[in-house]
Amino acid sequence: TALTWYIQTQLEQPVNSWTQFKQLFIHRFRTPEKIESLRGRLRSLWQNDNEPTADYFERLKSLMSEIEPQTS
Repeated sequence: TALTWYIQTQLEQPVNSWTQFKQLFIHRFRTPEKIESLRGRLRSLWQNDNEPTADYFERLKSLMSEIEPQTS
């Protein structure tokens, strides 16, 4: 689990900043399989009937940020 990973990381190599934590976390939990799964979801993403464009855009942005997160 992520908590186990975090505790182990703190014992071995303490994390001193949010940026460092994000980089380590992304490196550990963003597997190629996970990224490909997210890309598949992106390819099949459509605006639902009667869904406001703003809501669809928020879902799109959220999915894109999962695929390519900002680390700073």
